Amino acid sequence: MDSVINLGQFPRRTFEDIRLQTQRGLDSCDPSYFFHYPSHPGNVIRQLHTQLAGFSRFVTPGGFRCLVWGRAGDAVHLHKYFSQFLSDAEVHVVVSDEEDLRWVEAQIPATVWLESTPDHYCSPPYIPAEYFNCVIIMGDSRRECLDGVDHYRTKENCCLLVVDEEPPFCDLQKGYYCLGGPVWRSI
Repeated sequence: MDSVINLGQFPRRTFEDIRLQTQRGLDSCDPSYFFHYPSHPGNVIRQLHTQLAGFSRFVTPGGFRCLVWGRAGDAVHLHKYFSQFLSDAEVHVVVSDEEDLRWVEAQIPATVWLESTPDHYCSPPYIPAEYFNCVIIMGDSRRECLDGVDHYRTKENCCLLVVDEEPPFCDLQKGYYCLGGPVWRSI
């Protein structure tokens, strides 16, 4: 008698599969799906890819240092995406869940900080100041993370991308503009 054991693996998905996923499809996913794949719908991922590809053209070799606030699947996906055109991309991740921490550390060569309290999650005390030239806020407490992000990003040539399901929020923030969707960045 043959028995099939499902260990929670998902069929491999291409970047195009991810770029086509819908919010409805994400809502029906098992929680372990988000260890493997991003937690945002395809329209967000497409816009994020476009902004990152544009910014990467201005990065000198060995100079791409990215800080990501998000879930495990967000960080793993971004690392795989960067690896396509930046072989030496340096990725650092802030997560709020111990399972996300273990998963990211097992999947990609990234520095990962676990901060379970809201104050430390939004302003982790161990992150180097003015070090990152790419900051992506995809996780919880986006507004609070944004308040302290100037401490971590470089003063020149820095790409700050925020994924927010409420784009009007960026209209309220000085120095930011909406890209016509859920991804917005600094000027």
